[in-house]
Amino acid sequence: MKKFSAKGGSVEHKEPGFVEKLVNALDDPPDIAIGFPMGKASSIQYPDGTPLLDVAVYNNYGTFNEDGSEHIPARPFMDIGGFNAAVGTKKIRKALLQKVREGKIKMEVAANMIGAKAAAIMKNAIRDLKEPPNAPSTVAKKKSANPLVDTGLLMQSVTWELRKHKKQVEIPE
Repeated sequence: MKKFSAKGGSVEHKEPGFVEKLVNALDDPPDIAIGFPMGKASSIQYPDGTPLLDVAVYNNYGTFNEDGSEHIPARPFMDIGGFNAAVGTKKIRKALLQKVREGKIKMEVAANMIGAKAAAIMKNAIRDLKEPPNAPSTVAKKKSANPLVDTGLLMQSVTWELRKHKKQVEIPE
């Protein structure tokens, strides 16, 4: 049986290595990349060959004509979706972390559940964004006033990716 000492106390556990595994899992959880992670979204293209990532960036930040006038207005759905995802996953993050602490689920499972929820929230940000509106010529062409939904590819392509960085903690015996 291993002992873990912290501030003068000790805890014994029947499963050797349990405390080290738990501390490592909680101390260094994976990062969750939400939106269009390069590994997953870099090869997606629209039927005309336009890369999905270009469309996402152009719409999020806007574009300008050569004379400096605005061509595509900024519609910061990634910023809005990211913020909404951070707020909207707060309860599930807390509940899942507790399950990880209790040993009921693994950290990677919890992180994937959070990623799925966060991606759904970002998809809602794309669907719900109405301002700035499309130009009348764009509405006529798309047959829709929703600025970020045309074919649905942008919204359907929102996903998540876990990015691990290992930082092992050694517990003295």
